[in-house]
Amino acid sequence: MIVITGATGRLATAVAGHIRRLDPGQRIVGAARRPAAAAADVFDDVRYADYDRPDTVLSALSGAMTVLLVSGTAFGQRVAQHRTVVDAAQRSGVDFLAYTSAPRVDSTELAFGPEHLETERLVRTSGLRHALLRNNWYHENYAPTVAEAAATGSFTGNAANGRVASAALEDYAEATAGILVNPTDHHDRTYELAGDTSWTYSELAELIGQILGRPVAYRDLSTADRRAQLITAGHTAAEVTAAADIDRDIAHGALDFTDHTLSRLLGRPTTPLRATVEAVLETTARERLAR
Repeated sequence: MIVITGATGRLATAVAGHIRRLDPGQRIVGAARRPAAAAADVFDDVRYADYDRPDTVLSALSGAMTVLLVSGTAFGQRVAQHRTVVDAAQRSGVDFLAYTSAPRVDSTELAFGPEHLETERLVRTSGLRHALLRNNWYHENYAPTVAEAAATGSFTGNAANGRVASAALEDYAEATAGILVNPTDHHDRTYELAGDTSWTYSELAELIGQILGRPVAYRDLSTADRRAQLITAGHTAAEVTAAADIDRDIAHGALDFTDHTLSRLLGRPTTPLRATVEAVLETTARERLAR
């Protein structure tokens, strides 16, 4: 039995779907704070699990041989939450645990890297067989940016000429599913997972413009000016810090690394950025016509 945490999220749902395809007889259980919100068609069962209530996490992992710990979203609280899952996995006799980490957290200064690095340490010292999946950015993270560019002809950031080696969410999900259904091939491995081709924000603007058939510009700001812009637009302090600090990290090269590990695990090239941009633009156009 495989248990996947964060079962209401896009990645957990996609991973479960790929497991279903790769190993139809596998029992797949989701763990979530809101079980009713999980996709019932890909999970055999969804169990209640609240990171702040360790007993519920222990119950959710009962009977699991393999666990996918999808990193939480509560910045500042994630180490404690992840520790709850790792502890429950130890107590439940789990054979293998995979964790979705972040790229090169031991050698870059990602704003949210320390939480991932500490979780990796917890996993490594737990005694559990494990795989650390250091996922780069998703193409889909930039869907709002693409939509904004289509509507206004431009978008802003503070990433300078930094490169992003993103991949499609489905690429990460498919590779993760392959690891979970064949865990013995991946014991105690750390994988840097990224798209085959990295790109800059200026190149993203050019790509959007090519597809739309009209110019699209990227306006690069200083980090201070970017923060001020986001504040003026009404974003929360946490949102401002996340957006501006991540772009700053991109400018410093935090997301530019790719060694094609993801495509090797997939047995095919990763999904081009263009495919995701085209899909976002098609959706945006349909929504505009429907108004």
